[in-house]
Amino acid sequence: MLSWEIRVLLIVGALATMAFMFRKIRRAKIQIEYSVFWIIFSICVLLLSIFPQIAFWAVDVLGMQSPINVVYLIMIFVLFIKLFSVTAKLSEMESKLSKLAQHLAIEKAETETEHGEKEPENE
Repeated sequence: MLSWEIRVLLIVGALATMAFMFRKIRRAKIQIEYSVFWIIFSICVLLLSIFPQIAFWAVDVLGMQSPINVVYLIMIFVLFIKLFSVTAKLSEMESKLSKLAQHLAIEKAETETEHGEKEPENE
């Protein structure tokens, strides 16, 4: 059985994460599509801490020795997947930003060429 300290810690952590996400959504600080992952993750952690039998079942299936090891292993695995998806999204956004900057520079150069004069630069 998971110790009561670990269960309480997981419950508090899950509820705090959900509250934090709902607060960010309400204040329009985060888009709903990005917070869905964290809310679902928190619900899963909450269910796992309320029903530790899930961890014992996973121990049997995975052949591990301790339920808490399964909990941490699954959490780390899911967070690595999330980290990879965020990294991929960041790379995509940086590429788009670079293309946009190049496009704007080309348009500015074409405009200057058409007008035969340079626009004052803001510095």
